Amino acid sequence: MEVVSAAIKPKGRIVTQFLEYFAPLLFPEKSELISEARKILEDDKRRIKEDEFLSLDDALELFYDGICRQNPEFRTVLCVAPDLKRKSQPYRIALRTLEGYVDGINLRIYGDVNPIETLRDNNANFAIASSDLLLAKFISLIPRGTDVRDSGKILSCLPEDTTTMEYGFPLNINQARHMLITNFPADISVREDGIPLPEEGVEIAVNGEYYLIYSRIFNGRRYRLTEGEKVEPFVLRRDGMKKYGIEIVSSGRTLIEESKRNGSGLAVCRNPVYESSGIILLNDARREGSGSYRKIVSLIREMNQQIKTPEETTTAFMEKNLERYLI
Repeated sequence: MEVVSAAIKPKGRIVTQFLEYFAPLLFPEKSELISEARKILEDDKRRIKEDEFLSLDDALELFYDGICRQNPEFRTVLCVAPDLKRKSQPYRIALRTLEGYVDGINLRIYGDVNPIETLRDNNANFAIASSDLLLAKFISLIPRGTDVRDSGKILSCLPEDTTTMEYGFPLNINQARHMLITNFPADISVREDGIPLPEEGVEIAVNGEYYLIYSRIFNGRRYRLTEGEKVEPFVLRRDGMKKYGIEIVSSGRTLIEESKRNGSGLAVCRNPVYESSGIILLNDARREGSGSYRKIVSLIREMNQQIKTPEETTTAFMEKNLERYLI
């Protein structure tokens, strides 16, 4: 039986929101299972944020003796995997696969730590990804002077034969902003195009995944962009040092919680460095499923037109939450 396959990050906001807003419409017969799986992923994220780390044995025990005992179907839907981005790379619950028939087409959505690369290698028909990760993948090949903030232009301006992937459309989920944050009241200027600019020569902590994006956006301005541990706890650690960082912010709640937990100052530049959203990417080069996968994508597009962007991920909601911290 031919399978249409889609890749998505196995954890994080993109997968939990896709499970909330799209998956129940694609697989209505699995809506209760999907809802329970999403709640498990969200609860497990809270455990990790509270530094409740488990050994591999303990994580597997939680999964098989706890979660799967409640519902054996979770053995195929979820799994245990290390969180490679966090300090100590703790084990957590992640998406494995979600599979079923959509209009007679066998659709398999599976968790993949690098969905864009998997799609590029022709190992999936389409990917549910984010615009910032797409830009991070190809930023070094994009001609200077290109407006890298327009995700629809990223693939079209690459050198010929770079990839067979195509840009599909933006999703009304996973809205987030890459924000310049600091732990002290700073004097920030703003460039003509709205990019915030701290004084030259300062060190800015960044997530290494997006290092080249920030370097391009700041256009060679003399900053020391340093890759290292997770930005948020580094900048908001109370150690007497003045620090800058660029953090991905959706609602702003996590920033506030981290600041209060550490007793540190917090200031967030109102102007984002970069704004991102969920996106659909396509690849006709994968032969299996090539004749039917666009029907699935068309259904997702129709669903997307009916879905309102979750309020808690909008810029307005973030600004209201961070009102007293914005500069």
